[in-house]
Amino acid sequence: MIKFQKGFIHLFLLIVLALVVVGGIGFYAYKNGQLGITPSQRQISISPTPDLTADWKTYVDDYFDFEIKYPSDWQFTKNETNWEYGMQFVWAISPDIIKKDDEGRVIEGVSFNVAIHDSKQTALEELVKVVKDGGGIESSYTVNGISGILLYQENSPFKNSKRKVFVAQKGEIVYSVELVWSKQKPEAEKVLDQILSTFKFIE
Repeated sequence: MIKFQKGFIHLFLLIVLALVVVGGIGFYAYKNGQLGITPSQRQISISPTPDLTADWKTYVDDYFDFEIKYPSDWQFTKNETNWEYGMQFVWAISPDIIKKDDEGRVIEGVSFNVAIHDSKQTALEELVKVVKDGGGIESSYTVNGISGILLYQENSPFKNSKRKVFVAQKGEIVYSVELVWSKQKPEAEKVLDQILSTFKFIE
């Protein structure tokens, strides 16, 4: 019985000694950077996406309940004159404008405008038809939760220019955001898309 107890004590001491040795080796390796951190333990830092429109100007219209941003160096005009399909309301052009037609619309250059239409006079379908008759392509499109239609023309009515028109309706009012850029300035499409992305209704 005594021999059995001695043997058990020796075995226990050996186990304890082994654990101490293994623990010491592990601690030494960790202190010397020999043990890596598993991927699940790594902290990943994600930088926020920069707002490219942060320093742009904002046009806010409390009457028609919409707002839109545009580059701060663009020439801006609030033009409430009627035209063929409604009221041309907000108009802005890039500083490198090349040429306009007799009505002051861009022939070559980069511009956007927001037009307001009374749906009783000019239905949404009519606006779509006008652009599609000119070879435009229609697709569903959503901007800031606003569901509408995006019309794209490779050859717009304006000389050597491309055009996009986002059309949406709220109540009795039809809104159209028209983007025009010269074929000589393909990089302008990205800026115009950013302008369109800022269009929103306000309550």
